[in-house]
Amino acid sequence: MEVRVMKKRILFMMLGVTGLFITACHVINHPIALEYMTEPCLIPTKDNKFRLCDNMIVHIDNEYHAVPMGFKTDLATIPRIMWPFFAPSDYDCIAPAVLHDWHYCCSNEVDRKRADDIFYYALREHGMNRVKAYIYYLAVRVLGKKYYQYGVGIYRHEGEFAKEELQGIYKDVNYGLG
Repeated sequence: MEVRVMKKRILFMMLGVTGLFITACHVINHPIALEYMTEPCLIPTKDNKFRLCDNMIVHIDNEYHAVPMGFKTDLATIPRIMWPFFAPSDYDCIAPAVLHDWHYCCSNEVDRKRADDIFYYALREHGMNRVKAYIYYLAVRVLGKKYYQYGVGIYRHEGEFAKEELQGIYKDVNYGLG
């Protein structure tokens, strides 16, 4: 009896994961044109995060998005047990994770779905293979809702960078601050 129950549970989990994967393969409506104008310059902090030591500017579908110098990020929020497979410090994950953290926390430029779509294409732009990028995408779609702050998280980052400086960055890249 117990073996049959285990088989059903395993089958149910496999069907669920397969369904999520198939869904993720079709949820991104169109390719996103993405180009990094600058790569992130990061300095580790005492609280196991990283601080941008220069502005990071990304051109996304004919719009500039800027992450200001001083912004703190944990890169990708991945449990340590998964790091051998999905390390937040992997090259192909760093810049996309910084941009995604900015969109989730402090930017009102994009909604959550768009932030996740951009994250997927940013991972691909940085050389991550399609399957691994989809796994990251699935993770943020399924688990990211509790972290998305609709842009109001910027108030928790006061003191990390000056709002005037952020406005100046956006002015420099000919993009209006929302």
